[in-house]
Amino acid sequence: MKRIAIVLFITALALTFTVAAAAQTTSVKGKCLDQMGAPIVGGTVEFTNLDSGRTMKIKTDKNGDYMSLGLATGSYKVTLFGPDGKQLFFFSKVPVTLSVENNVYDFDLKKEATKAGNAPQSEEAKKKQAEAQKENQKIGNLNTMLKQAADFRAAGQCDQAAELMTQATGIDATKHQLWNSLAESENCAKKYPEAIAAYKKAIELNPTSGGYYNNMAGAMMKNNQFDDAIAAYTKAGEVDPTQAAMYAFNEGAVLYNHNKMPEASKAFDKVLALDPTKADAYYYKGAAQIGLATLGKDGKMEAPAGTAEAFNKYLELQPTGAHAAEAKAMLEAIGAKVETTFGTAKKKGK
Repeated sequence: MKRIAIVLFITALALTFTVAAAAQTTSVKGKCLDQMGAPIVGGTVEFTNLDSGRTMKIKTDKNGDYMSLGLATGSYKVTLFGPDGKQLFFFSKVPVTLSVENNVYDFDLKKEATKAGNAPQSEEAKKKQAEAQKENQKIGNLNTMLKQAADFRAAGQCDQAAELMTQATGIDATKHQLWNSLAESENCAKKYPEAIAAYKKAIELNPTSGGYYNNMAGAMMKNNQFDDAIAAYTKAGEVDPTQAAMYAFNEGAVLYNHNKMPEASKAFDKVLALDPTKADAYYYKGAAQIGLATLGKDGKMEAPAGTAEAFNKYLELQPTGAHAAEAKAMLEAIGAKVETTFGTAKKKGK
């Protein structure tokens, strides 16, 4: 039998999924009093995450109280602004945890003024305060650079984004978020070796991020490092087993788009071993195997074993799904029947 080229009329796959780790959230509250001990009404309490730079702003009520739900756990700078928008006071490196009873952050400006007046700072304290202010300023600048790089990428200005993040990693080489942003920028600029190197640095600093391995694998695929990419996808599933099926699906998708049908079929088998309900994995497994079909002596298409079963399982799970018409057409092309349930063909007269 001879191999034939099969042209499939199927929807293109997205190559990769960028994964963001799901953060746990909690609540915060507190009371804000001015230097006379009166409630600060209409003020704003701003929580700024010192890792991500994300902020949450909460208004104070008529009693000077504030409260909010849904704040991600982490380390924060907490700043109080008056009704006129003027900064009144702030706390650095405030821990926000899942223990809501500990997440009470009051601003008592009278008390703070008394403390400042009665407790002169030592030289060591002044030095630490100066260092803290310098560190906070640096983090603020880096967060601004992260946002600017994201804006550059969104506008297609990938080289500018990469240049900016190269500067950022020169300022602080210990933040995995900066290396990840550099990797995304180099990937955007189609500079895949540089992107891979940056992803490796991000992983070195944060080895438990499955998303970093996943995105590095995508860059490796584009750089024709297929064996390395498969190993990276596998590692992504190991460090983040909750998303292992998705990483395996990404592996199959990019292998399929690179016309590596035997490897793609095996990748989709991995997906189905992890999640037997993943309908699209059945469809693309069947489509990959159609790409391996041959012509028999009678001129009929002969697909590898399991092809019809894969398409029929997709139709069982998604009878009106996005690929239902294509699945039925492929079954017809290989002379197989559309079955009512997986593994059970329609009986004549029923």
